[in-house]
Amino acid sequence: MFLPVRVVAADMFVKTLCMSAIFAILLIASIGLYRLFRSKQRLLEEVEECFSATFEQAAVGMAHVAIDGTWLRVNSKLCEIIGYSPDELMGLTFQKITHPEDLASDLESFRLILDGKIQTYSMDKRYIRKDGTLVWICLTVSLARDKEGFPKYFITVIKDISDRKQAENELDRHKEHLEELIKERTIELSSAEESLRTSEAQLKEAQQIAHIGHWELNFINETVTWSDEIYNIYEVDPENFEASFDTFFNLLSPLEREKVGRAGLDKEMNKNPYDIVHRFNFPGGRMKYVHETCRNFFDETGKLLRSVGTVQDITARWITEERLRQLSRAVEQSPVCVVITDPEGSISYVNPKFSELTGYSYDEALGQNPRILKSNITPQETFVELWQKIKAGGEWRGEFCNKKKNGELYWEMAYISPVVDAQGDVTHYVAVKEDITARKHAEVELRELSLSDDLTGLSNRRGFMYLAKQQLKVSDRNRKGLVLVFADLDQMKRINDTFGHSEGDRALMDAAGILKNSFRVSDIISRIGGDEFVVLSVEAPEKSEELIMDRLQENLRVHNLEAARPYELSISFGITMYSPEEPCTLEELIERGDKLMYEQKQKKGYNRLGQR
Repeated sequence: MFLPVRVVAADMFVKTLCMSAIFAILLIASIGLYRLFRSKQRLLEEVEECFSATFEQAAVGMAHVAIDGTWLRVNSKLCEIIGYSPDELMGLTFQKITHPEDLASDLESFRLILDGKIQTYSMDKRYIRKDGTLVWICLTVSLARDKEGFPKYFITVIKDISDRKQAENELDRHKEHLEELIKERTIELSSAEESLRTSEAQLKEAQQIAHIGHWELNFINETVTWSDEIYNIYEVDPENFEASFDTFFNLLSPLEREKVGRAGLDKEMNKNPYDIVHRFNFPGGRMKYVHETCRNFFDETGKLLRSVGTVQDITARWITEERLRQLSRAVEQSPVCVVITDPEGSISYVNPKFSELTGYSYDEALGQNPRILKSNITPQETFVELWQKIKAGGEWRGEFCNKKKNGELYWEMAYISPVVDAQGDVTHYVAVKEDITARKHAEVELRELSLSDDLTGLSNRRGFMYLAKQQLKVSDRNRKGLVLVFADLDQMKRINDTFGHSEGDRALMDAAGILKNSFRVSDIISRIGGDEFVVLSVEAPEKSEELIMDRLQENLRVHNLEAARPYELSISFGITMYSPEEPCTLEELIERGDKLMYEQKQKKGYNRLGQR
């Protein structure tokens, strides 16, 4: 009995010892796990603290945004940018403070990220600040997802780029000034190579903005250097094209090569600065205009050491200036008077036609008030109405009886409108005035001859023939085209038979009113008999036939909507042009218009009597 007890005791001792060892191991492991857990917890806290510090102290706005657009977390920089406190911002969505014009693009990118089609996106957009002002920002957005890949929230970085936008606007407005500054800077830099090296990065950026590059030809070591922007302007790859005069020369057309060659020869022989505009022709008929300048540097013996020059892409400016030159030539050669005044009414420009008509030379008119032409025949109310209209920003048109330098009276039809700058402030007034003396005299003769239609107040056939023939002579003299419109009422017989002749007379007066509303007071509008009307428009711009037809149809449509007649007024029109280059008689012109009118009437299913 004693021996088994000892065995049992030993066995229990071993078991107890094993249990103690296991417990010790577990205790040590627990302590290790606890220390590891505390270490990771401290690391997480440090990471969170670092993230929070970075998030809050970032130089850009940062935020977490819910899937529905609600702000979840924002930093102080974002609040500073848009003027809201964090609490105020938490009650809003990004959609609420996004400018309406930018929202659609933002939401489209938003959806693309949610659909997994893109990982991130950036865009320039406008936020509406708390005070109602706009602020330009650069927005970068990415999406945080959970372990299963479901969207959690958006991470956004917002940078205030108002200064950059303002700088871009300033650059657009002051491009010409910037070009001059760059040219001056280039000349200064070419005389100081050390300054050139230290300012290379700044110059490169400016060249990219202004599309201007620089080059240097060193005759001592026979090297040529081009800036990056020159490669961009010439549209050649620096990897495949060597910077050399031959490379540049081969890009030119034969005519431009001769032009550039002459300028280069004059530069070397006479030591003159090189300043030339030349053109490059690209495939597909595309052209580019380049302004190139060059300055030479010689030693004391007159030996040419190096040439430094600039190349600028001036295509946009050249096209704009060419349009301005075309406009200037059009104004200078215009058959009508053009007068420009400052806001106080002092004349700053008159074209040659003004001097020809009034007898006042350009120098005599400059600085004067248009009152030098006043005849005291035009009613004072006309001038009051004129100034009220143009000072309110509108256009005014009407007639003046003015007096020439020699005292002779003349009539003119004037169109006067304000010219405003980018801020909407009036800088000038421009007046376009046509001599209508002959027409006024003809109108007097018409009144004396009673050449008008009693029902409509328009001129009748005889009056039209008289006025129109005079206008054809003016057109031939001024080489200015005319438009003739032949109009005929449809279903006139049905209106008379169904509603009576008084209603038929009303239909004729309605037609006359539509024509009056569709044309200028300077145009000749006549009822030449029955239900037929003829209009001679004294101005014929491009596509005038289409414009006149659209205007007539629109005015006819509006009349039928508003007149409340027991029938719908229908008119057929025939429109034809008179060209001084291909003259014809007035009778032939009317016959052409009549034929075109009848063709339209047939298309609508009417015969010449306007019946179906």
